[in-house]
Amino acid sequence: MPILFYKKVGETPLEALNRLRLENPVLKSERLSYAGRLDPMAEGLLLVLVGNECNEDRRQSFLGLEKEYEVQVLFGFSTDSYDLLGIPKMTDRANDNLKFSIEKILPEYIGGSHGLKYPPFSSKTVNGVSLFELAKSKDGTPSNLPDIKGQIKGLKIIEVTSITPNDLRDHIHKMVGLVNGDFRQKEILNAWDEIIKTAPEGTAFPLFKLLVQCESGVYMRSLADSLGSRVNLGALAFSIKRTRIGDYVVENMA
Repeated sequence: MPILFYKKVGETPLEALNRLRLENPVLKSERLSYAGRLDPMAEGLLLVLVGNECNEDRRQSFLGLEKEYEVQVLFGFSTDSYDLLGIPKMTDRANDNLKFSIEKILPEYIGGSHGLKYPPFSSKTVNGVSLFELAKSKDGTPSNLPDIKGQIKGLKIIEVTSITPNDLRDHIHKMVGLVNGDFRQKEILNAWDEIIKTAPEGTAFPLFKLLVQCESGVYMRSLADSLGSRVNLGALAFSIKRTRIGDYVVENMA
């Protein structure tokens, strides 16, 4: 039986496993793994496998389980990571009927023909090298990113709000400040600070919260970026929370 563990924003899955060991000394000498990674800016349910569950055949059975996410998509910006932990660009285009436009295109993402690509900053490998390493290298991100194969089973809007430039800046500093290691944090925060300064007075950026059910391997960051492109307005994953893996749900955590 896997351990249901809540990964916090800012942690890598490995850091979450290390925290689990510290909080549960009985696991100190146990072999641990996880089924389904979460990005540093994502939070939520992590299935932690213990002992023989880490064997590849058992691990694959957990990896294949359907996932559910609550995702907030911020419109008006795009980044090279497709989330807040990236170098931003701000669009000057407006869309007065944004909710209608999003509702119209959401059904087109259902199934496996959604056209989503892996994010440039991700663990997906190309010729044995992760996209993350390629993005940081002198060669840079490949011009043709690999396709995501997993299907999206359900997708709907559950809330529409907005955020002011000042609140956005404060939130980004808080979230990026939770991330350890070398993720370009200083460069990212400086870039956000500069671009948010240019927002006209009275601006509020739309936030759409989506409920997504999908197969393993679908990146919520890619979905957010794609939605922005489809409505000719930049977008990124403002927050990602995984609420379910198969029959395992956050509410059942000890």
